[in-house]
Amino acid sequence: MRRLAIFCLGFLLILPSLAFGVSVTVNDRLQLHFDLPDQRWNLSLEAPDFLVEKAIADLEAELLGQGKNPGRAEIEAAARRRLEANEAFVFNPLSKAHLLIDFSPLRQGEEPPSARTVALSARYAGEGLEQEEGYREVKQKSGKTTLAGAEAASRIDASYLRRGEPAVFVGIIGFASPCWFYLYYTDGLSDPSDLPEMEAILRSMRISADGAK
Repeated sequence: MRRLAIFCLGFLLILPSLAFGVSVTVNDRLQLHFDLPDQRWNLSLEAPDFLVEKAIADLEAELLGQGKNPGRAEIEAAARRRLEANEAFVFNPLSKAHLLIDFSPLRQGEEPPSARTVALSARYAGEGLEQEEGYREVKQKSGKTTLAGAEAASRIDASYLRRGEPAVFVGIIGFASPCWFYLYYTDGLSDPSDLPEMEAILRSMRISADGAK
């Protein structure tokens, strides 16, 4: 689902860095608000180039595994469509640590999920990492968490080796009427500041409805 806008909410000086609040408008009802700790982190409505290239490589490998070999332009278009499912991207362009923000409205006739359903979704997502191609030594767990403005939320924490390189994943899956939301953070651990700063970003998150701040 495509998004409408990003707004700066103001600036708050926190030594030794400059934190500032931003908002992502999800639809005509919901906004996601959070704080970025400093200028190392970018917020964009479009996928950064490094994520596009990664999506192209992953999709190409997937299609080759199926015996298909479409051209570069076709693969790139499909990769961009996949990434466009996200409302926004928060990323460190130097380390390539990144957070995907995806809000998906309930389908016609779909009932709002219970807290148990949200927890099961997070559990299955965590277990799914163990089946991902190229992932080794996966250690993951999931459990209930909170996010202001959400009716239910669960968190996944995972560490693993991907193609021999260590990485961590933090995921928050939840529901804020009328949308499921998925916050997926991936960190290749090249910058030790990234993970604690992302934890601060996630803790600052809140969802508001109908324009409320």
